[in-house]
Amino acid sequence: MSRPGHRDRERDKYEPPNPRRTHSIMSPEDVQNGKKSYWPELEITGSIRNLSPSLWAMTHLTSLYLNENSLSRIPADIARLTSLM
Repeated sequence: MSRPGHRDRERDKYEPPNPRRTHSIMSPEDVQNGKKSYWPELEITGSIRNLSPSLWAMTHLTSLYLNENSLSRIPADIARLTSLM
């Protein structure tokens, strides 16, 4: 039984919906040495109602996950993401 106000660490831990998707964080040294990140997939969750127009410039994306959001429609501009599979 947990104490009132006690935070459950397991509940706050992020677990991706698909264990095959992994993430890595570049170290400050990598950034300083000019290493570039490359991520072909993007997951946007959390009751989002609108998508930023800058999303449509990410033409390198091969996967876009928009689960568990409050989107009422997907803009036609999604067609600009020509690498989506």
